[in-house]
Amino acid sequence: AARVHHDRPLRLAALFDGLARVGTPLLWQFDPQHLACTAWAFASVEHSSPAFFKELALEAVAYPRMNYFTAQHLSMLSWAFAKAGHLAPELFSALATAAALPHNLQRSTKQGLSVIPWAFASMQHPASSLFDALAEEMLLPDRLQSFDVYNLSIIAWAFAKAGHAAPALFDAIAAELVREGQLPHCSPQNLSNTAWAFARVEHAAAELFDALAVEMRAGARLQSFTSQHLLISAWAFARANHAAPALFEAFAIEMLRRGALEQLSTLNRDSWLWAFERQGVVLPPALHAALRGERTADIARSAECSHDTLTSSCLYSGRWEEDSDPGHGFSGRRSF
Repeated sequence: AARVHHDRPLRLAALFDGLARVGTPLLWQFDPQHLACTAWAFASVEHSSPAFFKELALEAVAYPRMNYFTAQHLSMLSWAFAKAGHLAPELFSALATAAALPHNLQRSTKQGLSVIPWAFASMQHPASSLFDALAEEMLLPDRLQSFDVYNLSIIAWAFAKAGHAAPALFDAIAAELVREGQLPHCSPQNLSNTAWAFARVEHAAAELFDALAVEMRAGARLQSFTSQHLLISAWAFARANHAAPALFEAFAIEMLRRGALEQLSTLNRDSWLWAFERQGVVLPPALHAALRGERTADIARSAECSHDTLTSSCLYSGRWEEDSDPGHGFSGRRSF
């Protein structure tokens, strides 16, 4: 049984290599659903096939095929290429135009409306008109009320990652998130990324940050946070200048509980020290000594541990865990 389990990835890779080899010359016969589902399948099993994705992209943009993609096709295809990390500027430009069409926006589900901006932000493909259209659609009466915290977190992250200003949308997202009973359903990544997004775009949301602080401190919640989630959360509260002394005391307790502080990178240590200092929280001596170590250099105040420094250093990679992947749950079935 162990050997079978060990061989499974090899057999799966061989299968998808064979599908790519046989399927490439047949792609011209694929309709939009077949193209979208094929890309989804390859991305779902994380099978790298750059040459095949290149051919998929060429077929998808071949006139007039893009005109026949449904809203679900568009979201599946954009998710697949972003998940695979395959750069396809021409395809994404065509997807941006098609996804912004009124009939596609109206027929988009909450998953589709979160997947599209996630994909464009992840691939760093500029699409200002698309983001404007998405924001306008989501601000229609009762539209956001059907979104769960998972979708709202992804949307906030995507708009912030893309650097696209949408103050009315962020106000609406904040209002939805603070509704009674919403935040307890957030995963640690959802909580930290929501805080990061609002801090990144410098959008004032005191009530939301208060609610996030309470939720993060609830029970043993912080114990389920990764080190990355903890640091992102601390950076966000510090960057937003939102005082949360009780939360930062909880951060300190959790860091001491975990130990192994000597394994933190220099940047991470500086980021933690900067965040605690900006919050005005006095660190326990043991934690202060561990973070500062033997170094005598000043904390990197000149850059104030900017979001650019943090994100470029992979403290937040933009890759979602399986339960937070905006494409998780796509079935590839004809449900449209």
